[in-house]
Amino acid sequence: STNVNANLSVPLHDKSTGNAATLTSGNIVYNPFTNTIYIGAIVTNGGTIGSTGGYGNATVFSSLHAVNFSTANAVISGGYISSLTNATITTGSITNLTSTTAVATNFSSGNVNFTGTTSGTVSTANVSLYESVTATTTNATHYPMLSGINTGNTASFTASTLTHNPSTGVLAATTFSGAGTLSTLTTSGTIIASGNIVAAATTSSTSTTTGALVVRGGAGVAGNLNVGTSVVVDGGAYGNVTTTQYASVWASGAGPNPYSAMQVRSSDAVSGMGMQAYTGSATLYASTSINVITNATVRDRDVYSGGTVSTIFAANGAIINTTGIASTTTGTGAVIITGTGGLGVGGAVNIGGNVYADDAMTINGSKTAGMDFVVRGKTDNTLIWARPGASYDQVVIGNSATTSTLVTGAKLIVNTTDSIMVPVGTTAQRPSSTGGTDTAGMVRYNSTSNVLEFYNGSSWVSASSVFTTVTDTQFNGDGSTVGFTSANFTSATTNGIIVSINGVVQIPSLAYSLTGTTITFTEAPASGDVIDVRVLLTSSTATSISSANGYMTVSADNNGVYITGGTAAATNRMVIDTSGNINISGSILPSANVTYNLGNATSWFGTFYGVSTQAKYADLAENYQADKSYNPGTVLMFGGTYEVTIADANTTAVA
Repeated sequence: STNVNANLSVPLHDKSTGNAATLTSGNIVYNPFTNTIYIGAIVTNGGTIGSTGGYGNATVFSSLHAVNFSTANAVISGGYISSLTNATITTGSITNLTSTTAVATNFSSGNVNFTGTTSGTVSTANVSLYESVTATTTNATHYPMLSGINTGNTASFTASTLTHNPSTGVLAATTFSGAGTLSTLTTSGTIIASGNIVAAATTSSTSTTTGALVVRGGAGVAGNLNVGTSVVVDGGAYGNVTTTQYASVWASGAGPNPYSAMQVRSSDAVSGMGMQAYTGSATLYASTSINVITNATVRDRDVYSGGTVSTIFAANGAIINTTGIASTTTGTGAVIITGTGGLGVGGAVNIGGNVYADDAMTINGSKTAGMDFVVRGKTDNTLIWARPGASYDQVVIGNSATTSTLVTGAKLIVNTTDSIMVPVGTTAQRPSSTGGTDTAGMVRYNSTSNVLEFYNGSSWVSASSVFTTVTDTQFNGDGSTVGFTSANFTSATTNGIIVSINGVVQIPSLAYSLTGTTITFTEAPASGDVIDVRVLLTSSTATSISSANGYMTVSADNNGVYITGGTAAATNRMVIDTSGNINISGSILPSANVTYNLGNATSWFGTFYGVSTQAKYADLAENYQADKSYNPGTVLMFGGTYEVTIADANTTAVA
């Protein structure tokens, strides 16, 4: 009897004779210390191998170690089978099994661990299989082992449609179908779900790569898209929101002021624009300006409130359209307002191109003073200036007028130094001759008579400055003289004079002719004949005006103006020279006594040179009675026996 930790040979009894013998081949050994029997091979014919009792009637081993294990029916209800190089089992019910190679026709176990390969059919409730693969966490693609959902049979899956990477933990599949929750799902194909796809994470989105749901490409939504907070569009240079139908932002909430709002902001989170709709009103607003950079058309149905087309479009900043589309009709241009609606502008309007109006245009419809209408020229600030004044309205044309140019009483002021051009037409083209009405005050230039004419209410009157003068010259015949000369003939012609002899008018060219300043008769007038020659001259200037006898004249030259008068000859009575001095050779008499003045209270004449014989005031001409006779020039003073006497040296009462 011993308890050493060593393998000992086992004595055996012959089955038939009972003779004992010691087995020393090493096929069966016993270790008293571990209480373990090692057997090279155990073969039974349907019996049971147990830990105590006799052959064929033993209880179950708690532990069995074998190099090779082969059985048609193995039942291991406790312990485990380990250290097997090969295990061939037809039917096995094993709680624990560890083997390098296991071949089973029908295998059932509670916990089986295979490190080698399996063949046949395996059915188990909890099986971990590693087929020809050692457990690893390397960054590589592996194919999984799969079990039948009904039989539990396993099979190697080697198709690329399902792979697993132990390092990244990524399970890749071309198609996924089923219910449940996935922490991460990556696919290059299509995900089709008959139910909802719910991203339960609460991760907020601050860019195109963050958020509970991240879509790398585009997203197509056939139905409604509801967003609880903000929608941020970031498409690089331009982010677009495109719709083939009407795009609307609706207020679905009910409250005291339900509204819908949409904002578009730049990266500074300040500049941008927004659309906001309250109950009964709608507003499009911008922090700086609204720029229309495409040829899109904004119509009544695109921006509306309450289903009406009478919408107010307002902006605190600028509304800018940069398309550059020219306007040639009411239906073309960068900004078009159609229908019967109008455009109201509270401030100034600056237009770089032309302005066309198909209908009436009213300026200063409120009839407010100071609301001027000004048309500027290239070099003229007031080419046309219509000025509604506080008490008088006027129109000024030309020459950069200012308020100092205005003259009350002149409705139209042509403020220029060049000219104006009036209507030009023939006599047959006067208004009454062409369907109009001749009206007093009309002015035109008559190209038939080459004069400026105006209508005085009853007829057209020439307003020309051209006039005709008649100068009369007389001679006496002597029976022999045929030529008579006069300076009055200087500018006359043969047909421009009227010649009569004793009152009988002579025929020009037949009875006489005029050359220079001399008239020549074809026959000498008889002695005593009175020859009368009248010169008719048409001119726009006159150097003199004279009476019939030629004594009373007014004439002018470059040195002055001359007025003559007399009863027998023309005598100079007044000359006004170029300096304004007036020389008079007569008396100046007022037409009424003590009525007219020389000068006035603010415009006095200077020194008066003359002799006073009578005056209105006593200090100019007064007679005083002296106490005796004094020589002329003696200075007198008030006092003495009578009114005045000789003055003392220091008196202040000089008379």
